Parts: sequence; C-alpha cells; structure tokens
Amino acid sequence: MSIRKTIPWVCVLACLWPGLALSDTWRWKDAAGQVHFGDQPPPGVQAERIGVSSRPSPLTDEDRAQRQQTLHARDAARDAAAKREESRAAREDARAAEETAMSRARCDRARWALAALESGRPVYRDANGAYRVKRPPPQQDVYSGPREYLEEAERQAEIAHYQEEMNTYCAAFPELADPALADEDLRHADACEAAALELEQLLQDEARATEEEIARRRRFLDEECR
Repeated sequence: MSIRKTIPWVCVLACLWPGLALSDTWRWKDAAGQVHFGDQPPPGVQAERIGVSSRPSPLTDEDRAQRQQTLHARDAARDAAAKREESRAAREDARAAEETAMSRARCDRARWALAALESGRPVYRDANGAYRVKRPPPQQDVYSGPREYLEEAERQAEIAHYQEEMNTYCAAFPELADPALADEDLRHADACEAAALELEQLLQDEARATEEEIARRRRFLDEECR
C-alpha cells in the first residue's frame, strides 16, 4: 500500500479510536542501536515508557463557571490578605508614632526639670507637679498657685532621677541633649507664660491699655508661643 493511501486510513483510525492516542507508548533500541517506538516492546528488551499527552477535553459551561468562581475566590482572598497587611502596617505605624510622641514628652519633661533643678536658684513644684525656678527680685513669678520647695538632698535625688529619664527617653533625640538648649526652652516657656498673664491683665478695664499694647502682646503670643 502506498504512503498516500496509508495516511488517510491512519487519520480515520485516530478518529474512530481516540483511545489509541491515550495508550502507552514505548521506546527501545534493537541490537543495531536503532530506536523503535510502539505500543508493546519485544520480550527481553529494555524499553522506556513515554507518556503521551492528549488534547484536553472541551470545558462545559459548568466547568467554566466553576473555574471563574475559583479565580474570583482566589482574587478576593488575595485582596483580603493585602488589606489585612495594610491594616497591620498602619497599626504598627500608629503605635510607633504614639511611642515616639510619648518618649518625646518624657524627654522634654526631663530636660526642663533638669534645667530648673540645676539652675542654682530655689526650685519648687507647682500644683501640677512641674518644677519652677523662683525668679529673683524685682522679677515677679508668673505662677501664683501653691508651691512646694525642695531641700538640697531632694534636689540632688531628683537630678539623678531625671538624668536617668533623659538617658532613657532622649536617646532617640540626640539633638535635645544640650543642657543649654533645655535652659533656653525653659526661659522661652516662662516668657510665653508671662506674656499670656500680661495680656490678661491688659484686657482688664482698669488697665486702660492701648490697642497697640494689646496687639503687641497678642502678636508675640501668636508668633512665639504657638
């Protein structure tokens, strides 16, 4: 039979018996080293089984719907995981910012306490527990509430305490370690407090303050004390 006549019959057989395309295929060599392929190797010959892939069967509408549902579920799970990670990162950032703000507040409190305690002038606690330095005459203390003065031994103990606080909470803010800066900040806070008290007094009717005086105090508070 000629090759031209053989090929159509092979195609017909492939269509009539699709199972043949799925059967095992073997590869072996004969004594002369010639490679052969077939469905069944000769007895006593070392052969290698070759997997033959078949064309996938067409998907049904149900299969397509199931695959689409699986893809949607996978996308939804991935989006949910991304949102959880984003939420976790946001919580960590908020927690870190809160801890930084707390450390900064503790650092500032320690710096200002040391600036007052090491000023060499009488120091007292106000009603809020903050340290204040008694102003020398003729300057007037801005704070007029109850006060508790410190003895020298207590002052030294508080200096050691707040020095330890600085070592703990100011480590992340090395630019704040300069004692001169803390002393300057303390003086600035006193000046702002004094300006606020002066403005309050100027606003009293009996003060008979001019608009320029009142505006000057307000301008100082707006520009320097916000």
